[in-house]
Amino acid sequence: MKRRTLAERVPRPTRVPRRLMARFGACSGTGRGVVENLSPTGMCLNCKRVFTPGTVLTIDLLVDRSTYPLVGVVRWARQLPGTVAHVLPSSMGILLESPSEAYLALVRRFSGKSRKT
Repeated sequence: MKRRTLAERVPRPTRVPRRLMARFGACSGTGRGVVENLSPTGMCLNCKRVFTPGTVLTIDLLVDRSTYPLVGVVRWARQLPGTVAHVLPSSMGILLESPSEAYLALVRRFSGKSRKT
């Protein structure tokens, strides 16, 4: 019997495709990037500078005139070489730590799902 990987065993939340601006950094929001997609548990962040997996980041997600402060851990990072970086962005997968109810409501709004009670 073939052994299944963790990704095959654990269903991941549906990702909502969105292009949203974000400020992020290991200590403060010093970098800027674009969120490519988001879910209740994480996001994919396109940026010029990536951090190594395991790094804890503070993230300010900018939506309309609101800021959603988040904390997350880099799960994976893809840094592309300079010859390709101007065509394809480098990116990081972020696992959020205790996202706020306001952020979760934002994800539900973008996905078109109302809150289940």
